[in-house]
Amino acid sequence: MSLWNPRSIAAKLTRMNLLVSGTALLLAYIAFLGYDFYTLRHDLIGSLSTEADIVGANCVTALMFDDRQSAESTLEALRQSPQVEWGMIVQPDGRLFAQYVRDPSIKPVLTAGLAPGAANAHWPRGSDILLGKRIVFQGSSVGAVYLFAETGQLTRGAVQFGLLSREFSPSASASRSSPPRPRAICSPSH
Repeated sequence: MSLWNPRSIAAKLTRMNLLVSGTALLLAYIAFLGYDFYTLRHDLIGSLSTEADIVGANCVTALMFDDRQSAESTLEALRQSPQVEWGMIVQPDGRLFAQYVRDPSIKPVLTAGLAPGAANAHWPRGSDILLGKRIVFQGSSVGAVYLFAETGQLTRGAVQFGLLSREFSPSASASRSSPPRPRAICSPSH
């Protein structure tokens, strides 16, 4: 008697259990991967917000004394943050004050701005994120900082991790091995 015999009740039950278990594992895997993407994006926004706070605090003096070179030098520190493609500081009237661009072939365009009275905001741009944060000194706005981050590298890392974890999971290694042979409790009589 073969376990994979299409007419055997044991084979039908085994196939049904494999199908249900496999579907449940696949749905759990997709849910975990979706959660990972969500938390990566949320963590990136938090990181960008912190970087914008630091850049803004360090550029207050540059904005007050119209020192563009100092502001650009401060923005240059964003080179240490690999996901930031570009950053800019704008004056309260919306004019560009200073900018940083990782790749000189990219021409940054500010397509969204902070609403009057808003302290910060972020806008999805496809899979990327634009974050804006107001620079405040002694209760009044002296400018705003905008950071544009590319999330493709994070997404690729999450997908690679997901595929890697799938390859080393017990269910994947079990599906690559041959099915176990059941031991007969009694043999059929002839």
